[in-house]
Order: sequence, then structure tokens, then C-alpha cells
Amino acid sequence: MNEEKSCNFANLCEIYLLYFDEVIGHVFLLTCPEDIISIDPTKKSIIMHHPIWFLELEDDKTINRIDLEYNEVMYFARKFIITSGRTKKRAGSTEEQNETIILIITLSANLDIFGGELLNLLTSNLMHEFKDTLYEVIESEIAKLEIIKTTKIMQKIEKGDQIKKRIKIIINSVCENYFSSIIKQTDAISIKLQKAISYLIFKGIDIDHIVRQSHTKEFSNIRLFDYDKIKKSDIETKEKFELISINPINDCQEFEILIKNVYYKPLNNLRAKVSYIQDFFEQEILNEGIEKCLPDEELLLVVPIPKKINEYIFSIIKDSTKKKLYSRKLNLDLDF
Repeated sequence: MNEEKSCNFANLCEIYLLYFDEVIGHVFLLTCPEDIISIDPTKKSIIMHHPIWFLELEDDKTINRIDLEYNEVMYFARKFIITSGRTKKRAGSTEEQNETIILIITLSANLDIFGGELLNLLTSNLMHEFKDTLYEVIESEIAKLEIIKTTKIMQKIEKGDQIKKRIKIIINSVCENYFSSIIKQTDAISIKLQKAISYLIFKGIDIDHIVRQSHTKEFSNIRLFDYDKIKKSDIETKEKFELISINPINDCQEFEILIKNVYYKPLNNLRAKVSYIQDFFEQEILNEGIEKCLPDEELLLVVPIPKKINEYIFSIIKDSTKKKLYSRKLNLDLDF
């Protein structure tokens, strides 16, 4: 693999790699997704004040992990030490002085069951591949702050950027493999795992690849990143339906969904479904067959509103193949 991939797991977790600079303080080396800090500056403040920074590492047996929960988000963090060969700028610091690295993973609190193992996997892979070269990324980031960039400085920046690209490739590979495999488990005993899988389904993550066995309530064959199994002929850029409106009716006891067939030909043998998550499980409140929907035809669906439920998943599938033709998360934003 010779090119940097995008963060395909960005809707599941975020990765932050930082170091402690003897002059500047806490500095980001990289983030996945790359622009997440500029999109949400609040996260930067939380990460900068994470208690992991104040953890003292005396030896290899010292606890090096601290987790923080804030606003329904888990911040799994680990501190580790790497060798360094860069020249330090602070008086009293030597070239041989080790570097302090912080790795932070953020996950929704609903997915906290995955955080510890993923943190271990990332730490193990990064340390195996970059323990002796990670300081060169630090050198590169410091060099970027220089006003006058000599040829030697530019070479240092280029070398650090190349290592950073390889780090991102490792992060993507570990996260994709992990999330593609871990939620295939069918551990009916683990309430946390049931909660996590229900959350993933509710978020609409790769619903096409979720297969439920008709004789059990277990989840199976969940693949988040199995791109090779998706035929190109199955991928269409134009959606077949358009959501026209969502309107509460009857004093918020029901709501209407108005959709339109924007496909160029009639669609037959469809099924409209509406569900929500309660007590970690998916609850279906609408399952209605649609014999035929002509091009530009509008369909009106009336859905009951369970008490104090605002968020729903609405989908239309092909009844014979179970292929999803349309899916949206709906938020009524009602004040109960």
C-alpha cells in the first residue's frame, strides 16, 4: 500500500496522535479525520486538558492509560515513551532525552466496549512500526514553524510527512480490520455488545450488509468495510426516492412521511419500514408493503409516535431481494 487512504471509519471513531514539546507544550502530530479539530474546536480543549497528560510514567509496569467520558463521548488515552534523536531547544534538555507521545481515541459512549481493545491494537502497531522513527515526524512539525526554510529543513519536513502518511495508512488498516470483524460477534449475553450493535444499526452504518437470521434475534455478517464484495453495478449515484416532508399530526400522536419516486421507471414490490432504538434494541413501528410506485408519484405514510421518541430510521427496501433503496435518519425534534 503506497498511498494514504481517507478515514473510512470517521463515523465511528476519531484518532489523535500528540507529543509534548519542551518549549511549545502539547502539540498535535496528526488527526484522523485530518480536519476534525478545525470543525469542532471544543474537542481540542478537551484533549489538551485530558488527565493522561498529568500521568507520570516511572517504568514499563506503570499504568499508562486513562479514559475520560465527556458529553456522551469516551476519550480513551494512552501515554508512552519513544526514543529520540532530535536536538532539544530547552535549556537542560539533551538530544537523547525521550519523547512523550499521547494516543487518544474518541468513541460514542454507546461504543465504549470497543475502545480498550482498539487502543491496544493501535498502540501495538504504531510502536512496532514507528518506535524508532516517530521522533522524525516531531522534527518535521517543528521545522514547519521555521520562517526561513533551508534545503536541509525542507528535506526534514518531507521525510516527516512521508512517515506521517505511513502512520495514517496503519491507522486506517487497523481500524477497518477491527470494526469489520469485532461486530460480527453474536454474543447474546453481552448487553454492552448488543447496545453497541444496536447503536451502529440506528446510525445507519452499512445497513445493506446487515443480515438477520430469521430464526434468531442475533446479528450476523456485519461488514463495514468489505468493499470488494460490492459490485459496481449495485452502486448508483442517483437515489430512487426523495424525502418531501415530515409533519407531526393529531397532537403529535402520529407523523406523516411524504416521499417521491425520483427514479426514471416504476418501482415494484417495495416495503417501507420505520424503527427506533429503545433499551438497546431496535423497535419497528411501521412495516408496510408497497405494490407499485410510478415515476414522480408521491407516497404518504402515517406513522405512530411512541412516547418521548424523536429519532427514527426510515428505509425503503426491495421486498424480493431485501436490497435497500433508500434510508434516512429522521428527527422530529418534538418537545414532549
